[in-house]
Amino acid sequence: MKFPYVEFESRLKFKSPRKRIIYRPIIPIILLYEKSMILYDCLIDSGADQCVFDSNVADALRINLKSGKRKPLKGIEGTGIIGYEHTINLRVVGKNFNTKVLFSGDILPNSYGVLGTRGFFDNFDVNFRYREKYFEVF
Repeated sequence: MKFPYVEFESRLKFKSPRKRIIYRPIIPIILLYEKSMILYDCLIDSGADQCVFDSNVADALRINLKSGKRKPLKGIEGTGIIGYEHTINLRVVGKNFNTKVLFSGDILPNSYGVLGTRGFFDNFDVNFRYREKYFEVF
């Protein structure tokens, strides 16, 4: 399935008064757990080892966050966060599958979820066409 990149204005400060635009591969997914379901926009991140979501998403799915396996995570900035692993069902481009994901209270609320290697790239192929401003998930 083909998706357009989502356009954002860069938050970085530049000497030029001109706006800097960046493009990110963001797709809507559905997360299911027992009888709960939510729609969630996620960033496809080929550098992420796992799928990571905000703890508010776990709350919305009625998941007891801390009942999951506690796992430390480190990002590009080198500082760590704590995530809790749970198995949920993801629905992405019409495909349903169970996978382990991490929920963390250390992620900014209302941020995008992250779709990483384990749980996303091991289920899909992605063709990034940045210059053409679209990507495909199949």
